[in-house]
Amino acid sequence: MNWWLRALVASGVALGVKFTLAGAAVEDLRWLLGPTSWLTSLITGHRFVWESGVGFLSTTAHFSIVSACAGVTFFSVALGLLLFHALTKPRLVPFALCGAFVATVLANTVRLVGCVWLHVEHWRVGTLSEPELHRLIGLAVYTASLVMLALLVGGRSRHSVAVALGWYLAVTLGLPLLHGAAGPGYGAHALWSLVVVLPAGALAMLALGRPASAHISAREAQA
Repeated sequence: MNWWLRALVASGVALGVKFTLAGAAVEDLRWLLGPTSWLTSLITGHRFVWESGVGFLSTTAHFSIVSACAGVTFFSVALGLLLFHALTKPRLVPFALCGAFVATVLANTVRLVGCVWLHVEHWRVGTLSEPELHRLIGLAVYTASLVMLALLVGGRSRHSVAVALGWYLAVTLGLPLLHGAAGPGYGAHALWSLVVVLPAGALAMLALGRPASAHISAREAQA
């Protein structure tokens, strides 16, 4: 399967997943929320109990893991990225599905552990509110996770990192506009997304250095 066809199939599946899960009830997202809440409980020591129609609640942390915590956008982007690479060998497609699930649960766990700690300890940064800090933690964790995932499957490719982060911005910022779901908080979310994702992507590119082909060309020129 050529590059463009793989990109088309992977993008189509990722978009389909995003649209299907975006408005899902909390019961329909339990397959993501359940493992995440269990790991969060294990790490934080605060027990989360399922409550139908709401999500997983902790009476000791006074914190709720609801449908918005499922990481649907991250899952769709991770699935698209892994599918793009897996479609070179169709037998790898089930591993792409499992990989996207595991990556989402792990990323969400890291994010929620940070948010629970912030909530319990009443930790603040300047004038930023708790919801704003939650958003920043989420963006930072998701961006770092996508960079690591792109490097894992893309062989330290700058192009793979750029595609992963570009696709993440397109899904998280572009789809709400196309779908007419950009609410009052969209502007702030868009600004914070760009502030976190773009510098992180630039740092990742700098850390990776020049592409391998550039090094090869330089050696050939010297020879």
